[in-house]
Amino acid sequence: MEKIPFFPFNEAKATQVAAHLIKLAGGVFDHYLLAKCFYDLDREALKKWGQPIVGGTYRLFDFGPLIYEQYQAASPGADTFFALHIRRVANQLSVVRDPGDDDLSKAELILAERVFARWRNRTFEQAHDQILSLPECGKNELHGDRIPIELILKKTGRTAAQIKALALEIRAEKHLKSAIESASLASQTR
Repeated sequence: MEKIPFFPFNEAKATQVAAHLIKLAGGVFDHYLLAKCFYDLDREALKKWGQPIVGGTYRLFDFGPLIYEQYQAASPGADTFFALHIRRVANQLSVVRDPGDDDLSKAELILAERVFARWRNRTFEQAHDQILSLPECGKNELHGDRIPIELILKKTGRTAAQIKALALEIRAEKHLKSAIESASLASQTR
């Protein structure tokens, strides 16, 4: 299967999504449920658009799959942009400074709200069972704890040909972006 290039973690978007969902939850939301929402949100974005909203490294732990960088950004004592805006006390998250939502499109916010609706009223046990029932979390699917993007795409219905085309498109976009950034840097040093 064609390998999909890594999408870097977008901490600004993660913070904005978290703040939006915490507000929808009434001001406080469980850290573990939020981690499940984030994974499911990027999974749905990959399924729908072929690109994640938050990005980062998808990993499978005993308590389910998550976006590793988002989970770390919300860890107690973390010195991150996320932690400047979202406070964690025990396993409860609340917004301490509004990060806005200007990095998110309307479609991304709508998708986040749909995913949130699936998770908001689940107990930890219900959420744990539901997230581990995703096809890419099967025992025979992974080698190690990383969940490859191409496996997520395959398990959400993309064909091998679609995954290959998407990988080529993403590589071309990254190459173009790199070329533009290099040209911009070169013109600034003149």
